[in-house]
Amino acid sequence: LTDEFVKGLGKFSGVENLRINVNEGIMLEKERKEKDRIRMKIADEIANKSSCEIPAVLINAELEKMVGELKNGVERMGLKFEEYLSNLKKTVEDLKLEWIKDAEKRVKIALALREIAKQEKIEPTSEEAQNEIDKFIMQSGLSEEKLKKVDKSQLFDYAYGVARNERVFQFLEKQL
Repeated sequence: LTDEFVKGLGKFSGVENLRINVNEGIMLEKERKEKDRIRMKIADEIANKSSCEIPAVLINAELEKMVGELKNGVERMGLKFEEYLSNLKKTVEDLKLEWIKDAEKRVKIALALREIAKQEKIEPTSEEAQNEIDKFIMQSGLSEEKLKKVDKSQLFDYAYGVARNERVFQFLEKQL
């Protein structure tokens, strides 16, 4: 690596600047992974300690959501969902049967997070919700045309929930 080569890669003044940037990126990634690990542990504890009966309609809705997430991910990679399923030798119904426990766990966690937010009076700001909307739009890869068709109230509800859950996890992490 030379300074000249590195300058051609982007906003780097030289090799040392690139090294610092890479090290910072690695540290941020490690911090994000550790935060995700802690949050998964918290979420697992919530799910394991929840003993409520989950209505089938909520589990089915979560299964549909999970199928949609998989379908979007597969299609973003440029594959056809039906072909993907064919290669797996599975149907959507097969996947749903395999995912019932995960769907139940996800519903338990969502309900618990909502209840914690309610009891602790945790509400995101409109700016935090807007940030989540902006993040969704950036990551969605949807064309301008398709974005116009998105139900704005549903998008706001989704973003509000994500921002609220972020605040709840921050609250729970402080309790550790």
